[in-house]
Amino acid sequence: MKLEFRPLTPDLWDDAAALFGPRGACAGCWCMFWKLPRAEFARLIEYRLSFPDFGMSSTGVLTLTAGVTGTRVSWSNEGDMGANPYLHYFALLMDRMVGPDFEQGLARLKMLAEK
Repeated sequence: MKLEFRPLTPDLWDDAAALFGPRGACAGCWCMFWKLPRAEFARLIEYRLSFPDFGMSSTGVLTLTAGVTGTRVSWSNEGDMGANPYLHYFALLMDRMVGPDFEQGLARLKMLAEK
């Protein structure tokens, strides 16, 4: 399988919005739903994740802030782990589980931005 990464430019913005549209990026995957409730080109992307089978959800924001030496990319995510005590323990492990993927994504973003 070959993956192709392209910068999100103004002419591709509608494609990205369609991908994360009303039904989410996975269009009804059994495990989760992605939704993109708010996006401002070159400023921020807000997303919502829902894991209905586990009673969990989260909201995250990727923010791009222009600065003198470059653009700062910030990511925040918070969620509701539901009433299951096991899931609250699971939340403590989330950074270890998804952190490397987000770090890799930020490294790719940096590489593309510096081209």
